[in-house]
Amino acid sequence: MGTGSSGTHLSQKMRCFKHKMMLKWVLECLSPAFLKSAKQIHAFDAWERHLEEVLKLPFEAVVSEFQEKGLLQQVDKVKVHGFEGWDNLYGIIVSIRAGRRKYAVPLCDLEVIDRTSSNYQPVKDYAVWFANR
Repeated sequence: MGTGSSGTHLSQKMRCFKHKMMLKWVLECLSPAFLKSAKQIHAFDAWERHLEEVLKLPFEAVVSEFQEKGLLQQVDKVKVHGFEGWDNLYGIIVSIRAGRRKYAVPLCDLEVIDRTSSNYQPVKDYAVWFANR
């Protein structure tokens, strides 16, 4: 009989502990940093889906941002072939070719060469959004 009551007491403590841990997790999820991160994840997913739908691949672009590392330089002409995913720091990553070499670079570092192309404005809009997020 004594064992049963201590088991009940222990299970009450475990339920209380689990409840406190769940409450802590919920509060962390509601923190401004977490909510901002969740909104960014949703935004990147939405941008990637949208751009995959509207962009006509492949298309020619120019490297429009200074590159600190790597072989690509500002004003290099490249051809965008596809999407590689996205990263919180660099945004949407695209696969490109520059000559015979293949690279994966942030889309926001590129500008569509043909300003009359249907690809020009969506890429420009994304780059502006990314810079101001």
